[in-house]
Amino acid sequence: MIIEDIIALLKLHKNIKAIYVTPHRQYPTTVTMSLKRRLELIELSNEYGFTIIEDDYDNEFHFGYRPILPLSSFMELKNYVYIGTMSKVVAPALRIGYIASNDCTLINKVARLRKIIDVQGDSIMEQAVLQLIKDGTIKRHIKKQQIIIRQKGILPKYYYKSTLEIKYLTLSPRVGLPIGSCLKSRSTGY
Repeated sequence: MIIEDIIALLKLHKNIKAIYVTPHRQYPTTVTMSLKRRLELIELSNEYGFTIIEDDYDNEFHFGYRPILPLSSFMELKNYVYIGTMSKVVAPALRIGYIASNDCTLINKVARLRKIIDVQGDSIMEQAVLQLIKDGTIKRHIKKQQIIIRQKGILPKYYYKSTLEIKYLTLSPRVGLPIGSCLKSRSTGY
């Protein structure tokens, strides 16, 4: 995210209402937004009045550094929406998300629209997940998963080194998908 580009867009388009960001780990580079850029974005949000929609889809899984607090945790930020999902934490099939905002009107609008989309919902699953949160099961599960993922994050390096001639390879040090291309197999030559 280049702040100068955002400023230019804000000056050109006076009606920008929101900016969607994944500051914890931008896709596809997995780069974490620096504190300086985070503070600049907050300052712009406050100055121009747009909402920062922060999708913190994998905040629970960070490696090699201390956890980075979400933008929405900064007291200076006036307009934010923080969204996340339990599907990354518990299981992909668990389609339960969450939203937090300092704008109660927005939360109520989202709730009304959600009821239109999903009239019935899955209150049994929601209550089960709530119980798992309350009794600490999900927190313990996240800690176990962090250990497993941290261990697995080392494996691709050894696999690629042993089976491929590496011309260009990039692996995220914090575990992730971004792998560079231009790999050539030693056995096939392709």
